[in-house]
Amino acid sequence: MGIISALRATLKEQIAAFRSDSSNTRVGIYGVPNVGKTTFINRIARDYGGGEVGVASGIPHETNTTQSLEEIPIRNEEGEEIVIDFVDTPGIESTVDKSEFSEWDITGDDALRRENQAAQGVSSAVEAMEIVDAVIIMFDATVDPENKSVRRIVSLAEEKRLPILVLANKIDKDGADINRIRDSYPHHEVTPLSALEGWNMNEVYLKMAEYFDET
Repeated sequence: MGIISALRATLKEQIAAFRSDSSNTRVGIYGVPNVGKTTFINRIARDYGGGEVGVASGIPHETNTTQSLEEIPIRNEEGEEIVIDFVDTPGIESTVDKSEFSEWDITGDDALRRENQAAQGVSSAVEAMEIVDAVIIMFDATVDPENKSVRRIVSLAEEKRLPILVLANKIDKDGADINRIRDSYPHHEVTPLSALEGWNMNEVYLKMAEYFDET
């Protein structure tokens, strides 16, 4: 069973929180708010006998700190094992405005607090690139995948020559279209799934073993 932890400190402390002698592959999970990153990491935790890592909801930037799920043994088709420490990052956006929370009846000081937390979360998501060995880029297959912040993360991962696994989530929803993601990122293979329903997770695990085995 994976070790679940919430890393709510400075980046230096977050790095120290990972075992310094660990040979595990550290995989960062990236995407804009509400693509299902926390639902995805919670699915992995449940699949491997653990509890939920974080709270998944429709409220933008609900995950505003970096969280981790450690010691997950992923096996390839030959039964060979790779042990992964997942890092669930906050949703990445170029700008965060407190008005985003008004439709959830979150206003005033609470909205301002969330705005500040979200801005800090975006910064920590970028900083987390310094501690990961590979990245998962997650998209909501029901919406337009174009986003400058995501492009920035993909470019940064490519510059660092990190393995990149692209996932198209929410294929169980009306309007899902993974071809839009394939068209936007033609140099990357796109794997569809539904983290909420658990659809195609076995294929996702096999892709993880394939993409991250040599990190």
